[in-house]
Amino acid sequence: MNQDRPGGQKPMNSYVISDLEVCGLEDSKFIELPKAYTHGSIPVHTENIPKQSEIRKWPYLSEVRLPEIEADVGLLIGANCSSAMEPWHVINSRNGGPYAVKTAIGWVVNGPIRKELSEKEKPPHCSVNRITVTEIEKLLVQQYNTDFPERNYDDKEEMSQEDKQFMQSVKKTTTFENGHYSIGLPLRNHKLPMPKNRCMAEQRLASLRRKFRKDPGFYEDYKCFMDNVIEKRLRRPSSDDQLNRADARVGGFTLTKWTSHNRKVLMSIPEEQRAKETKNLDLSSEALPVERALGIQWDTETDAFTYSIKLPDKPMTRRGILAVVNSIYDPLGLLAPVILPAKLLLKDLCKEQSGWDEDISEKHAEDWKGWTEDVTYLSNFQVNRCLKPADFGRTASAQLHHFSDASEYAYGTASYLLLENKQGKKHCSS
Repeated sequence: MNQDRPGGQKPMNSYVISDLEVCGLEDSKFIELPKAYTHGSIPVHTENIPKQSEIRKWPYLSEVRLPEIEADVGLLIGANCSSAMEPWHVINSRNGGPYAVKTAIGWVVNGPIRKELSEKEKPPHCSVNRITVTEIEKLLVQQYNTDFPERNYDDKEEMSQEDKQFMQSVKKTTTFENGHYSIGLPLRNHKLPMPKNRCMAEQRLASLRRKFRKDPGFYEDYKCFMDNVIEKRLRRPSSDDQLNRADARVGGFTLTKWTSHNRKVLMSIPEEQRAKETKNLDLSSEALPVERALGIQWDTETDAFTYSIKLPDKPMTRRGILAVVNSIYDPLGLLAPVILPAKLLLKDLCKEQSGWDEDISEKHAEDWKGWTEDVTYLSNFQVNRCLKPADFGRTASAQLHHFSDASEYAYGTASYLLLENKQGKKHCSS
């Protein structure tokens, strides 16, 4: 049986019980229930069951009689049993009090039954169903499995066709030279053989023509239908120039909000189609603006990615730390080394089985404060969008050098692009 829970459905083992019947304590008429499903527990506390002594405090409910039963709740009747839930008589609420419904199996009382009591008379009772804790644990595991996919033992993930092609390329091109492993770049093959679509289309046309000759009635119906479609402008013959038109324009879309770090490109774009920040900009003298998209900032003047991180104010608990860490959106993964210490702190809190809303220890609090202070320096961090310097000239060769290492806590990789121009000048960017 699948149980709907926050975060999706969860399969659970359950037995099916048939031919159950219920009746009221003061009645002998039995009602047959639909199929019932067993469950390990029912999240209903006995203190939530109204008592006759509490009903007496509401005079307008004087005709309601609730038998005293010393037992836990063992059966939940759903809306699929209408004969048991059908209201025979209803006593409406008064002055914000409860209301009562008479059914075939007895009275049902809903609403604020207990009148307000002082704290000295009776402490407040709160029933909490903590199913979300388990869901948060699962979501946290899924998040870290995304960061470290080789640690995901729960679900077997199959490789895509591109993954398989990459692995085949690695096996074929891996060599050991001068104490180092060398692997060929997994570049895409842009010269894949394409099927001869023209030949296939001509064959289909020839087949249709033969069918017309064999069946003149089919030809007349086909011709009449196409003439009707063209006459109503549902279709029209395509011209040769449409082969070179943009797909978006063919679909009726006009792309707008254009921006660029190149002033000549911006000048060639009509002002009404530019991004809002560049519409009224003097491109000959004013500095280009900073664009924001997908969690990062693009300084079009310097053509570099920058960051402006504002951490939310959350308590120093496991839940608060998780909320702060997840508030940093880094789709390009450039901030992974900065976010890693916070994830390691969360890992320690998980190992210690700290409560989600418990204050963390002083040592962890010190580490957390230090990390939040370090994050503020990201405002000075920027990454050039283009890895080749503007004055580098034409590239003669380009090499990618990858390094990786692991420790007890994490692993990391570093990649460097080594460029060499026609004059023999080299540039290395990371």
